[in-house]
Amino acid sequence: MRCGLLLALISEGNRTLPDAEGPETRGLFQNVLMDTQAALVWVLRAVTFSPTFTNALHDAIRKQAASPWPGREAYDASLRDLYWRYATSQDLLNHAVARTVGGTRASG
Repeated sequence: MRCGLLLALISEGNRTLPDAEGPETRGLFQNVLMDTQAALVWVLRAVTFSPTFTNALHDAIRKQAASPWPGREAYDASLRDLYWRYATSQDLLNHAVARTVGGTRASG
């Protein structure tokens, strides 16, 4: 499953920008896979990102926050175009500007 992060789609009360990071700051990502109809949590996983990736992610979030919101229609069209150009997750990965392996101590 692929999903994007767009600050404009997060309610203002839940929207925060990342704090300034230090040289060893590691972002924490939590995944929850659940059955909402049965109110069951199937998978709960937390991983940390390398400091380098954390910094790149935080920079991208701050850049997005400083950019004007083009509207839902433009966002949806851009997302459709992205998924058309990069049909698989591997295609997207091949064009990533930052990468990390969650939970490792390796930098990068």
